Amino acid sequence: MARRGRTSPAEDIVTVVSMLPWWAALSLAVVSYFLLHAYAGQPLVISTVPGQIASSMVPAVFKGLASAAQYILPLLFSVAAVVSWVKRNKAAASQGSPSRVKPQAAQPVAKQAASCPICSGPMVLRAAKRGNNAGKSFWGCSDYPRCKGTRASE
Repeated sequence: MARRGRTSPAEDIVTVVSMLPWWAALSLAVVSYFLLHAYAGQPLVISTVPGQIASSMVPAVFKGLASAAQYILPLLFSVAAVVSWVKRNKAAASQGSPSRVKPQAAQPVAKQAASCPICSGPMVLRAAKRGNNAGKSFWGCSDYPRCKGTRASE
């Protein structure tokens, strides 16, 4: 598996927030705008006392960051809402599609072999999904995954 490249904080925010429902991400966008706008809009009081100038710079820096973030964060949250909506619609479409039904579920389970070589339980006819035997049928224990007993199909 290839390593994922480094991502920016903006990509990380979109990835995390897109795990929420789309309406929650959109709500975060609206709330973040109003909170940051209220903070950035407050008047800035700068002290002119010689020893107090540095202590008035911290609120000025935070207000500057809030001024930029009041537009950037809602934009990122809105993008995450769109990503979440698209993901959920794709998932809903793939679950409701008749072409996604597993062929194994459509097979009748009427055929059963005598017994499992490991646990002596009933065997069920199954089809291999991967590997060299993909598509071929075999007998598998009905107690799978607790018992992994198999027999060749005849």
